[in-house]
Amino acid sequence: MKLEGKGIDKEILDTKNTLTNFSNSILKHYGVSHFHSTIKEVDVALKGHKKVAVFLFDGASEYNLSLYPKTNRFLLSHKLKTIHSVNPATTVACTTAFLSARFPIETGWLGWSLNFPSFGPVDAFSGKSSYGDKGVNDPLIMKRSAPYTNIIELLQKAGVNAKASNEYPVENLNGPRNYKAAIKQYSSFFSHGGEFLYGYFKNPDKTIHEYGTKSFHTWWQFRKIASFLKRFTKKNPDVLVFSFADHGLIDVITKDLSDYPDIESTLSYPISLDARIPTFFVKKGEESAFETAFQKHLGDDFLLVEKDDIIKMKFFGEGDPAKISLDFIGDYVGISKTNTVLKEYFGNKDKHPLIGHHSGASKEEREILLGVYNL
Repeated sequence: MKLEGKGIDKEILDTKNTLTNFSNSILKHYGVSHFHSTIKEVDVALKGHKKVAVFLFDGASEYNLSLYPKTNRFLLSHKLKTIHSVNPATTVACTTAFLSARFPIETGWLGWSLNFPSFGPVDAFSGKSSYGDKGVNDPLIMKRSAPYTNIIELLQKAGVNAKASNEYPVENLNGPRNYKAAIKQYSSFFSHGGEFLYGYFKNPDKTIHEYGTKSFHTWWQFRKIASFLKRFTKKNPDVLVFSFADHGLIDVITKDLSDYPDIESTLSYPISLDARIPTFFVKKGEESAFETAFQKHLGDDFLLVEKDDIIKMKFFGEGDPAKISLDFIGDYVGISKTNTVLKEYFGNKDKHPLIGHHSGASKEEREILLGVYNL
């Protein structure tokens, strides 16, 4: 399927300048076998540097940075190049792609909500039901079902003093609770023989979800990020620093699939994957009815792609598909063309749609400014 003329930017299929390629450059730099092509500009920047830090600010895409040019002048002025997220442009897929140095199709970490036939959609990170089923609570379900070796482990096995540090309380309860603590912890790591550090921070994503792309709260988060980078790079002039994001966010409008019973009645499971790239498991024999109803209600907002076609497109990246990846992809996938989010609330009147969201096909969500400091 060609995307031209269908409201989708063909660059969405990039597999040469992505988060995956970025981490492959890191592996190559330290002499570790890599899985995919590297990024030339990153390879050149890394040359000759023993100490390297990469800081991922969730949701801080080039578009989101550009909305606050004065506040983000320091970050914008240190741009190395524009790279892309992987598909879909959402935290589960993107951070895993970077940490695994592989594309989502290879790992199975395809999106926020992944459908397990035994109990339906499950949030990948928490292991809890995406729809509030208290009977599903298995935080290790994805690590067991779709295990992968991350780049920190690969580097350590090669003798590199490498460390991953997530902002508290994301996975690591010993992670820094604020930027001041991060500077102290990370500086200590490098002054005691540290060679490679990956630092993850949950903002501005957390804030933009709640307040939108243009708010005082969002501006304040960028102000803190800029201050952190200035202070850390000045304190550690011998550390090559990269700043980047996993994806960006845009302000959205939310539609409830429950408002379209002629679509919902054709499905064997609730929608999963992500809100701007939902996947649909359709009851056998209901395919025609589903397609007709979908085009009637949502055809202007989403490009509907059949499973075989989206795999042939290599939408979820290059490499051998993991079996579980193929299981998680339903009979159809909807790729967003507008700023619409599709949720399924099942008549819940207490729904609280988010103001900002991601996982869509827009450049705003996919283009990432890769910054470099102390070069």
